[in-house]
Amino acid sequence: MKRLLIIGLVSLCGSLARADARSDFDSSIASLTVTVENLSQSVAASYARLNSRIATLESIIAQDNSAKGAIMVGAIMPAHPGDTIAWPITLIPGTTPVSAIQGDIQIPAGFTVQSIVAGDAAIAAGKQVSSAAVSGGQRFVLFGLNQTAIGTGAIVIVNLKLAPSVTANLYPLTMTNPVASDPNGTGAILSATSGTIDVR
Repeated sequence: MKRLLIIGLVSLCGSLARADARSDFDSSIASLTVTVENLSQSVAASYARLNSRIATLESIIAQDNSAKGAIMVGAIMPAHPGDTIAWPITLIPGTTPVSAIQGDIQIPAGFTVQSIVAGDAAIAAGKQVSSAAVSGGQRFVLFGLNQTAIGTGAIVIVNLKLAPSVTANLYPLTMTNPVASDPNGTGAILSATSGTIDVR
């Protein structure tokens, strides 16, 4: 009788252990499912933001502007706290050729500009860039000792350092005061579309 009682207790303990293990497994699966759902929502939100910016850019390009001015476009790119990133500004030329460009970039708190260098399109046109601090950001001037027009592509690369304390959010890099001149030194129409850093 005593032996049967012991066997019964061992069997009961085994059943309880299996039940606990099953409960832990179910809990882990539920937690993993929530994590995957949250990740899917985050990716969907990022795509939605990107598509919104693309739609805005397409709208600007499609505007019926008889002058057909050039457009500077700031990139939309992801980053993490503490990262160092190379943020490009791209030129979409208009009807009037552009050979020199100036613009201001408003830099968010927690971001530090390490350098601003010429992009591939500017280098191909024989241009160089200089920059200086202005209130709330940086001013860059793209120029060259020639009259070569700048083609489509990256005109400047802004190397940015994010502080480790920067929190997950969307940070606009607003471009203001766009100025351009054609190969003859005459002012040319230039507009700017600001960029965004998506800190995750």
